Amino acid sequence: MADYQIERFSKRIRVIDQNSDYTLTIDTAERTHLKPFRRFIFTIPRFDKGKMHVTARDLPDYSLEVQNLEIEPYKQYLEIGSGLGEFMPDLVKQLAPDSPKPIVIDYVDYHLLMGMIDYSKNLSLSKEINKRCEVLIDRASTILNPKKVTLITSPVEHFLLDEENFGIADVIMDHFAASLYSHEKSLNERIKKILKTNGVFIWEQEVKKDHPKYHER
Repeated sequence: MADYQIERFSKRIRVIDQNSDYTLTIDTAERTHLKPFRRFIFTIPRFDKGKMHVTARDLPDYSLEVQNLEIEPYKQYLEIGSGLGEFMPDLVKQLAPDSPKPIVIDYVDYHLLMGMIDYSKNLSLSKEINKRCEVLIDRASTILNPKKVTLITSPVEHFLLDEENFGIADVIMDHFAASLYSHEKSLNERIKKILKTNGVFIWEQEVKKDHPKYHER
């Protein structure tokens, strides 16, 4: 059973799941310039030590390479570190019934995130925040739906231990999440083993540097 601690501040509220140490901080200030995904900041424990953030970006907040990616329904897509971003739920909407199920590799517990978001929605903070809660719950529900997505809730290094996972993906999107799971400098090169011949590897840490919006944040 969830056990939440609430901390209230003048311009934000923090929801802490005391059983897992997952934290959700919501910006409650009236800031018209603030991007929606920046109102919700999730912090979760890393599987080894320390903490990391879970992002919830909308499509315009991704790099241009991701925004301009042409979705081909019969390709195998694999995303590392999806978080609550819009890319994967949007991709699912564009696939055909007989398309290969996209794969998500993410250590986050989506059930815990959904519980915290649903709890926050019931706090009735504002119409805008409640609407955003509904969006994020819908995204998490999509990723948790085994008919739509194959979800791997373990570090990508574990996925790489099985050679049967090599050569399976046409497109890999890594939102610089794998680097949070490992100190191995050659991890990205090993991740590329998952690609099919002539597959596409998009590493957002690499392409975001050239994104004009990246420097405005």
